[in-house]
Amino acid sequence: MFSVYIVSFAQALGAACVNIAISIAALPIILFYLFLLCGVQVPPSMSSFYQDWLYHLNPAKYFLEGLITTVLKPIQVICTDVDLIKFTAPNGLDCQSYSAPFLESAPGNVITLNNSTNECGYCIYQTGEDYFQSLGWDYNNRWRNFGIIVAYWGSSMLAILFFVYLTQKPRR
Repeated sequence: MFSVYIVSFAQALGAACVNIAISIAALPIILFYLFLLCGVQVPPSMSSFYQDWLYHLNPAKYFLEGLITTVLKPIQVICTDVDLIKFTAPNGLDCQSYSAPFLESAPGNVITLNNSTNECGYCIYQTGEDYFQSLGWDYNNRWRNFGIIVAYWGSSMLAILFFVYLTQKPRR
């Protein structure tokens, strides 16, 4: 549905522009910012007021939230040795007891390295859900997001009709 929306958005932009050269130049710039401000590269918690305002109006955000939450929900993350954040627990404490207070408020898991008691590794994500929850996305919003994409498509279709009527009216 998102690809249908993008096509209708491009047609609305083409209908709104005076000539095709302007619409050809403007479309890649607009699409670049749609995907730049969708919340994946810069989470909304780290963005400015302007970007946060655009984040909630961005159809790419709703598309990616639906896609990523559907794909990553059943995934179990298995960190390799390179993925781990390594640390050493103080003497007398094992990895699990040392990191227990931290793991109460953070996703991921801690494993013991090299069969020792105090060499530890922290894997940031335990499941795919840990990743998309860090973006503030929810698996249960998938159908809502689909409806929002359909609404964006409908508004693009109305914009096409309006701009074609507006630009073709003097030529009749």
